[in-house]
Amino acid sequence: YYTGGAVDANTDGYAVNVAGSTFVYNFADEQIGGAIDTGADLTITGSTFQNNAADVSGGALYTYGDVSITGSTFTSNYAYNGEGGGVYNDGGTVAIANATFDNNGAYANGGGVYVDDTDGGTTDVSITDSVFEGNFSYDSDAGAIGLDSLDGGAVIDRTTVTGSFADSDGGGLWTDYIDGDLRVSNSTFSDNYALYGGGAYIDGVDGDTVIENST
Repeated sequence: YYTGGAVDANTDGYAVNVAGSTFVYNFADEQIGGAIDTGADLTITGSTFQNNAADVSGGALYTYGDVSITGSTFTSNYAYNGEGGGVYNDGGTVAIANATFDNNGAYANGGGVYVDDTDGGTTDVSITDSVFEGNFSYDSDAGAIGLDSLDGGAVIDRTTVTGSFADSDGGGLWTDYIDGDLRVSNSTFSDNYALYGGGAYIDGVDGDTVIENST
């Protein structure tokens, strides 16, 4: 059994760049990273990830380096028994801009995106000008976006999160320890559902929590 249903890229310090590409119907059997698994710094531009799946975590992407995603689409990717239906990141800096996450799902946390800094690296998260629609967590928290144990801050700006579902906490956004500020601005959270915190469940922010010009 191999990680990375399409690409397993552990490049010994070199970066991985993906541009103008399409990943469809890839599967990581009993493993992580339905389309791509990499520990390298990863840059994705203008690409599509659709109907990829992992038995464990990272339905489309499983990463543990810096990640930049721009102008890309993640649709109907699944983490069947783990976290991060669209993207799972374990340590690094995550920057997402002009991206769409639609109908991605995870059994556990983070139907759309899940960032969990278990390795203790410096992690800052930025999500701007993006849309999360119809993402879900089957059996846990963070229907659309999950931020867990970050050694940095998080910014969500000019982003729409709608129609997402979590079985427990945080239908749209869920946090559990951020060692920095959390800022949500110029964004819309609508028609999200969870047992607690349909729009957002915010916990453990060791800094300022600022929500401005948002609905």
